[in-house]
Amino acid sequence: MATRTPRRNIQPPPEGDQPAIENQPQTSPQTQFEEVSVPTKCSGCGIDTITVLEYEIGNLSWTLCFIVALSGFCLGCCFVPFCLKTTKDVLHKCPDCKYTIARFNKM
Repeated sequence: MATRTPRRNIQPPPEGDQPAIENQPQTSPQTQFEEVSVPTKCSGCGIDTITVLEYEIGNLSWTLCFIVALSGFCLGCCFVPFCLKTTKDVLHKCPDCKYTIARFNKM
C-alpha cells in the first residue's frame, strides 16, 4: 500500500506585495596589478594612492640566464636578463609609506 504525502496549499503573494530583497554585500572589483601603476588603497597607511613600481629579479630572469648559458653564449651574455626590466618581477609600493601592496610575478 502506497502512502501519499499531503499536499500543501501554497498560494502566490498578493498583487501589491513584492518579495523581500536581501541586502547583498557589495564587492569591489579586484585590482589587476601588472606592469603599470594603478590607483588603490594602501593596506599599510590606508590612503588612496597610485602605486610606485619597483623591479626585482625573479624566476623569469634566472630561467633566461640559464637558457642563454646552456645555449653556449659566452662573454657574460647570460647576465643580460638581469639588466632588463621586461624580465624582472614588478613590486607595487605605496609612495608615502613604502609598503609593498602587491607583486606581479612574470613567471
